[in-house]
Amino acid sequence: MVQKIHLADLPSELLREIIKHVDYSIDLCALSQTTHFFHCLVKEQLDFNLRCIFKESGKVHTERQALRWACINGKDISVRRLLDAKIQIPMPSYEWHPIILAAEKGHAQVVKAFLDHGVDPSPFLGFYGDRHQMRRYGNPLLAAIKGGHESVVVLLITHGVDLEYTASSSENAEVIQPLFLATKEHHLSIASLLLDHGCNPHTPNFRRNGPSEDTAWTIATSHDQDILHMFIDKGVTPALAQRRSSSPGTGSSDRRNLILALRVGNLSLAKRLFEQGVDLQLPPRWFYDHVLNYVDDDHPLHAIGLAAGKNLQESEFLLGKIDLDDIVHGDNLRSLVCLMVGAVYGGHYTLVKRLLDADWSSKRPIVGPEEWKDHLSSCMMIAISCGYIDLVSLLLDYGADPRGVVNDRQRRDGYFPPIFEAATRVCRVDILKLLLDRGANPFPRQPRTPFQLLIYNKPWRASDQGAPIETVRLQIVRLLIERDILVPQTGYSLDFIKTASKGGPEIFKLVVQHMGITPQKGHICHEEAFLIAVETGNTAVMEWFLEAGFNPNTPGDSMQFRSTSLLAIAASLDKPPGLAEYSVDLLLRYGADIEWQSPSFRMTPLFKVVGGSYGTGLGCRERATTLLLRKGADPFAVHECEKNCDRSGIPLFIHIAPIRGYTMLTKAFLRCFEERKIPFSKTQNLVKAAASFTVDIEASRTLWRWYWKNFYPCPDE
Repeated sequence: MVQKIHLADLPSELLREIIKHVDYSIDLCALSQTTHFFHCLVKEQLDFNLRCIFKESGKVHTERQALRWACINGKDISVRRLLDAKIQIPMPSYEWHPIILAAEKGHAQVVKAFLDHGVDPSPFLGFYGDRHQMRRYGNPLLAAIKGGHESVVVLLITHGVDLEYTASSSENAEVIQPLFLATKEHHLSIASLLLDHGCNPHTPNFRRNGPSEDTAWTIATSHDQDILHMFIDKGVTPALAQRRSSSPGTGSSDRRNLILALRVGNLSLAKRLFEQGVDLQLPPRWFYDHVLNYVDDDHPLHAIGLAAGKNLQESEFLLGKIDLDDIVHGDNLRSLVCLMVGAVYGGHYTLVKRLLDADWSSKRPIVGPEEWKDHLSSCMMIAISCGYIDLVSLLLDYGADPRGVVNDRQRRDGYFPPIFEAATRVCRVDILKLLLDRGANPFPRQPRTPFQLLIYNKPWRASDQGAPIETVRLQIVRLLIERDILVPQTGYSLDFIKTASKGGPEIFKLVVQHMGITPQKGHICHEEAFLIAVETGNTAVMEWFLEAGFNPNTPGDSMQFRSTSLLAIAASLDKPPGLAEYSVDLLLRYGADIEWQSPSFRMTPLFKVVGGSYGTGLGCRERATTLLLRKGADPFAVHECEKNCDRSGIPLFIHIAPIRGYTMLTKAFLRCFEERKIPFSKTQNLVKAAASFTVDIEASRTLWRWYWKNFYPCPDE
């Protein structure tokens, strides 16, 4: 009788020799999980195998990504296992370092694993962000702050990470201070934590050529009032910058902070700065030689005028910081111009009127009436862009030209007539009416009319007095129709039907009725309007064309539409939910062929959707693919191209499987096979060929799992 010997009864030396001949690490892992004795015995060999794998990481892409994947996904046990095996951590690359990836994703336990194994958190360990950037986020602390992960920041602080950087630590690269980054990213709790641990809001960032003017204090002044108030509550004062400064021009940074506080409307900080003795320090008189030149928004008088208009209750206090009477009655017209521009931006009607009443002609005779008129017209353009109808009316009363300005020195984007500004950029019906009543030219010399710009341009403002932008656009179109200025009386073309199609069903209906347009098959403008309706999901306009007999497969028969599939475009519509299916059903109801092929490339709508012919993302492509398959598209379609093409004769399913990232599209086809209950015998060779052909690991895994699940089906219970 053969006596059974348990493996655990064998001598350790013999077991070690046996373990050396076990080829598969998965078997060693299984053995290590049986008892603590075997775990200790096998660990050395497992660690050796891991080191061998990572030693060959330059050849094996999958294993090279193991540590990166574990860091990104927060697998701290896996990271510790790899570090315990004493694998060599990959050298910093342009895109990642393991501890930076873990800090960026907020995985504190993974970061702790690296710190426990002696990784220094303070030096720059690689690049963070775009590979072409400087090393501005090149350490775990900045990566954690960027992502707002306070737990990681606390962990790094407890391990003695450097919280402020000097010029010597910049390594000839740009460096951002941690407190500056926390302030810029609006992370109040992290900023408070850094401040409590000694970070100075006035410590500057560093550029390659030395310190910059950017500090946490300056960024808080303009971008984050909550953090700024937190700085002040914790005892940080604006005067700290003056005490720290030993260079000429002491206090200039505080003057910049004062002007910045006025610009952003932070009057509490502005008052505190005034109390500290910071003054505006107006530029010397010789600076005012060019009277009507552009007024920069950091000019002290511009900032005062803006703040006084935005905060009328503090207007008297703010204007008391300048000699307003001297500006109004003195001979310095440049001061008046700077203050007026700021007041117009702020919407201060009373101040603007007082400045307009000044006797400007006697102050600077060199400024002619036409130049002053241009200045008033420039201010009117500012008032229009800000939506101040009372100021627009006031400036028109004082001589601003409703037709626009010849030389607009206060704007940098070139000539743009006020009627365009009111109609397209701010969408203000009341201002548009005012300009038309005052004699504005409805058709200035521009490539497009106000109606076209209204539809094609994205407005600066979302609404007019709370109304949705679509409602305001409709009101403006009605106004243009009422005054018979929708299109020029002569010289217009049928291009307007394309603009109307893009404007939506209500605008399209108004324009068509006003101009007496009827659908014309074969007319290029009408075909393009039909295409626009499909691209925008405008089903009412689509139906208008379809009822007139337009082709539901393609907009027209001309060369530019030979490869355009309306079904593919409709299926690719992303928002709102349900629009894509409704549009597809509408086209199918009017006779669209779901297997229609373009004459030149012989591609069905499903081919075009999968191939991304219309620039949609993978998520949208997956939804569109599922929709077309559900509507009856052939999943076994073959691309038969008339021209030489590397995809000709290849089934669509095999074409998409090898492409990296197309796994979700592959799954859509597999779901279709199951939903239609297509016999496995019909799909077997197709799926096998796709799985063998692909180089994408995820797609290969998905295909083989589906293949073997159906090759060896489980018996019914």
